[in-house]
Amino acid sequence: MRKVIKYDMEVAVSADSVWAVYSSPDIPRLLRDVLLPGVFEKLDVIEGNGGVGTVLDIVFPPGAVPRSYKEKFVNIDREKRLKEVIMIEGGYLDMGCTFYLDRIHVVEKTKSSCVIESSIVYDVKEECADAMSKLITTEPLKSMAEVISNYVIQKELFSARNILSKQSVVKKEIRYDLEVPISADSIWSVYSCPDIPRLLRDVLLPGVFEKLDVIEGDGGVGTVLDTVFPPGAVPRSYKEKFVNIDREKRLKEVIMIEGGYLDMGCTFYLDRIHVVEKSLSSCVIESSIVYEVKEEYADAMSKLITTEPLKSMAEVISNYVIQRESFSARNILNKNSLVKKEIRYDLEVPTSADSIWSVYSCPDIPRLLRDVLLPGVFQKLDVIEGNGGVGTVLDIVFPPGAVPRSYKEKFVNINHEKRLKEVIMIEGGYLDMGCTSYLDRIHVVEKTSKSCIIKSSVVYEVKQECVEAMSKLITTEPLKSMAEVISNYAMKQQSVSERNIPKKQSLLRKEITYETEVQTSADSIWNVYSSPDIPRLLRDVLLPGVFEKLDVIAGNGGVGTVLDIAFPLGAVPRRYKEKFVKINHEKRLKEVVMIEGGYLDMGCTFYMDRIHIFEKTPNSCVIESSIIYEVKEEYAGKMAKLITTEPLESMAEVISGYVLKKRLQVFGFEIKPKLRFNLLLCLIICLVIAGGMFVAGVPL
Repeated sequence: MRKVIKYDMEVAVSADSVWAVYSSPDIPRLLRDVLLPGVFEKLDVIEGNGGVGTVLDIVFPPGAVPRSYKEKFVNIDREKRLKEVIMIEGGYLDMGCTFYLDRIHVVEKTKSSCVIESSIVYDVKEECADAMSKLITTEPLKSMAEVISNYVIQKELFSARNILSKQSVVKKEIRYDLEVPISADSIWSVYSCPDIPRLLRDVLLPGVFEKLDVIEGDGGVGTVLDTVFPPGAVPRSYKEKFVNIDREKRLKEVIMIEGGYLDMGCTFYLDRIHVVEKSLSSCVIESSIVYEVKEEYADAMSKLITTEPLKSMAEVISNYVIQRESFSARNILNKNSLVKKEIRYDLEVPTSADSIWSVYSCPDIPRLLRDVLLPGVFQKLDVIEGNGGVGTVLDIVFPPGAVPRSYKEKFVNINHEKRLKEVIMIEGGYLDMGCTSYLDRIHVVEKTSKSCIIKSSVVYEVKQECVEAMSKLITTEPLKSMAEVISNYAMKQQSVSERNIPKKQSLLRKEITYETEVQTSADSIWNVYSSPDIPRLLRDVLLPGVFEKLDVIAGNGGVGTVLDIAFPLGAVPRRYKEKFVKINHEKRLKEVVMIEGGYLDMGCTFYMDRIHIFEKTPNSCVIESSIIYEVKEEYAGKMAKLITTEPLESMAEVISGYVLKKRLQVFGFEIKPKLRFNLLLCLIICLVIAGGMFVAGVPL
């Protein structure tokens, strides 16, 4: 069933002016950041450049209906001032609609007025028509028309005033000078450093930025920064670009290219840093802001725009350089200005050295520490390079309040013969607090065949003036905690392993099954279970809100696909990874095994979900949902209470409900999707033949 709803709005401004906004390639950003701030949780261009073929990924805050969808620009007719956008995924397409289009037509009324005709055209299944007619309204297009027309009217007013007054755009410049008792080259080396964004964010001004990321370039001319401040800051966010780095003049210029003051009345905004030599050991940091602002906003902007941010930057950079120079000067006079320290913690464990070493040297140790041995300790512990062997780099972040909060470390030595592992800090952490090197060393020493000593050492070099502070901060406590949890883990594993030798039944195999009969064809149900898009369908349509995360991290929905699944806090298990190991279309059989986390960390050695669809009649089937798992005997009772078919029951219910809503029947018989076109074609051919016979006078 096709439906069309429309909203017209007359605007006292030219059609071309309104169309210029609707057809602008920058309309997604303009709507998200300027015209409708706070309305969208996400509005991103994921394909195209704002013209025909552009695809947007749109997500609204929780509670919105629909919550998310993707749409595509399919027509932008500049002559007719006509724009058409179709929904291509999610949204109303998952709620009963088979087609959904927004149409904007800007019609000229006079040279200085126009009508914005906003239409929605949609096709909906008959059984869903009433529900959709209540949900689908022109309200979103009405809001868009109102904010765009107001935006254009304001721009036209500014433009009209600019014609009457050449001074409508005012150029302003404000400056702050700071004299520093240090050489110009030393100061300039920091301002011109390619790593200045990280240095400001993590070392010089920690906590000031919510985000300060390099999104383009390498720190030289052309580099673009995406800067976001905590809530309440004005402006909250903007993008800026390095446009000039003149090493000879020690001059750096950075312009604002998006957001910030440009959305508040400014037409241009530039920060200029000029480091001027005063003597060989002193200089002046000249920090300037040059901006152009519409006359009507000049007063407001003059109160908002100050040199305070540049002043803070000049002060922290000059202090940083003075400290560095001071360290350097002392180093020349005192070769012992760098102090080497080593602290150690030994733990004797009543289990073999090989058992302990197998955990410390395990390539999966980062995940094991984060998810099993020390859950909740890390905010982030990710492998960003390598595979768990020498050369592996970890990115580690602790919760707010921890000291240090974050750092990166690298595995530099894993000696299996000596059972020795060394890990160095390569970025952040203590390296930003006075240390010049920092190494953790783990040495597992055999005492007897059934006991060993875990020797955990920290070796670091620290600037002399920071020795006292660092000696209070740097302790073996983290290595002690690690040694304790690893030794307990290894002893439990060893204990289970020893019990398994005399007792063949120490591993129990369990199977539980749930069956449900559905009044629709087996193929219809199987089409959903075997769909490559089943992860998105479960997450966004069938079970919204159940998952905190359900992402495809490998594969394309077929055999070999790996899912990363996380549930909200309180769920047991909280997270795991699973792999599609069998999809047999002939037998309508799908098997999915758990490969990491979940029940595998709770006593199970194997866990598999099996879905088998049996045809009962052409229009009915049975969904057989089974769980097969192997569990260590001592955990069998506990796991029997935890592992139930409840999740598979929920999945069977929502999938069968979804299919029953979508099925097509003719004369009481269900028509399979792949036969629908053929059936329609046959009906058309029959009608054509019958019509021809009727015209020819052939008796029917």
